[in-house]
Amino acid sequence: MDNGGLWKSKGKKLILLLIGWGIFGVLMIFFIRELPEIYKTLRQARPSWLLAAVVIQVGTYWVGAYIFENLLKFFGHHVPFKVLFRQSFMTSYLNQNIPSWGMAGIAFIIFDMKKYNIPAAKSMTVGIMFYALTFFTFFLVLTASLVDLFFANQLTSIHVLASIFAFLFVVGISLFLVFTFFNRDKFKKILSFILRPVDGIIKRFGARSQNGESARSVLQTEVLSHELQETFRMLPRAGKYMWVATGWSLAAHLLDILSIYFLFLAFNFNASLGIVVGGFVLASVFGFVSFIPSAVGVFETSMSLVYTSLGIPFNVSVLVSLAFRSLAFWLPIPLGVWVYKHIFHSAPPGLAEFKTSNSSQERVQ
Repeated sequence: MDNGGLWKSKGKKLILLLIGWGIFGVLMIFFIRELPEIYKTLRQARPSWLLAAVVIQVGTYWVGAYIFENLLKFFGHHVPFKVLFRQSFMTSYLNQNIPSWGMAGIAFIIFDMKKYNIPAAKSMTVGIMFYALTFFTFFLVLTASLVDLFFANQLTSIHVLASIFAFLFVVGISLFLVFTFFNRDKFKKILSFILRPVDGIIKRFGARSQNGESARSVLQTEVLSHELQETFRMLPRAGKYMWVATGWSLAAHLLDILSIYFLFLAFNFNASLGIVVGGFVLASVFGFVSFIPSAVGVFETSMSLVYTSLGIPFNVSVLVSLAFRSLAFWLPIPLGVWVYKHIFHSAPPGLAEFKTSNSSQERVQ
């Protein structure tokens, strides 16, 4: 990407972030207006339920590790569970903090698995299937929540429209990728476009495996597109491994929902399960379709407003939303930064840091 394109991209990102923080600022205005009630709710909070919510959030990464484990088993690979747990955490962290269509997390998986001699195409396939199962099971939860809100006479047009838009958006992209997959030249172009965000990561950290293989050579579009097509053709034979991974993916969403339910209990409000699920999935949809990096401001505000629209007091809604967002997004950031620097700077087995010079880039290319 040229400098003009780079600045243009950064400018768009900055504008979107400013919009997100502006939305968050509006939420804070209402937060300040309700400060006496919020302070009263905080004083009556029950720490035991807050601790339970923290444990549940850690459990979501544990479940994610089992998703990776089952997908890898199908390809005949075994990776220590603690490594898979780390990858589950870092996939979530990187994808929330580096807007890259999910490729930041996949890049981490590819480099982290190189020391276990797992080909890039298989690592990337595992990462893509992890995302696919996450979206598939999310829409199962979304459908269930809409049905529940309908029978509880709490379903509104905004719930339906947001859900339909998200569904059509994901289905449209999925169908486009499926049809493109069978055309080698088109698939190669799409893959090149998808891998573009990884280029910035490679330029910054320039990871190399022990045998001197550079990250750029690992992710060469020409070679990887052919290997990916061959690997994807194996997936229809995944059988029980795919079903088990799907079950674990659904469990990850249910743990998020359980965490929010515990937060309501922590702030002395016994919300119905249907309302808890509805607020979670709709906030996720609004965050997804907003295109704002990390859904900053959008997720917190939409969750607060959705819960309030479903009959929950604003002071409870905003505290639950901010607490959940803190557990799932803000608090993991320091740990994620440390792990990220450790992996790319401390040179664990299979990786070594090096500065990518212009000459080395030319040799690889």
